[in-house]
Amino acid sequence: NFFRLLCYDDFRKEKESEECIMALGLLLIKVEYAILLGLITAILDIIPVVGPGLALIICLITAYKSGPLTLLLILIVFIIAQLAENNFVRPYIFGKFLDLHPLIIYLFLFINIVP
Repeated sequence: NFFRLLCYDDFRKEKESEECIMALGLLLIKVEYAILLGLITAILDIIPVVGPGLALIICLITAYKSGPLTLLLILIVFIIAQLAENNFVRPYIFGKFLDLHPLIIYLFLFINIVP
């Protein structure tokens, strides 16, 4: 089932959108290798739990010489990209994959958030 998801066209579009969000954010704050770091982030995000953390560490190590303000901005860009991806794009993609309406998935996310 996981390999079927990897071959799913919308899943690839989700990874491309994540790469674009990260690359654009890193380009705006003038980080070197921004497009490559966006690609690495999209690839590592496939690994559950650990992947996004590894991608963040790689981004921070790459921009270490730029100063603390740049590192803080990278952290903010990373958080915004992850929130956008996990709360908007991913439910839509999984809804299409599971043949569920995206609003049903959003509803279950909301039920999960509110105690």
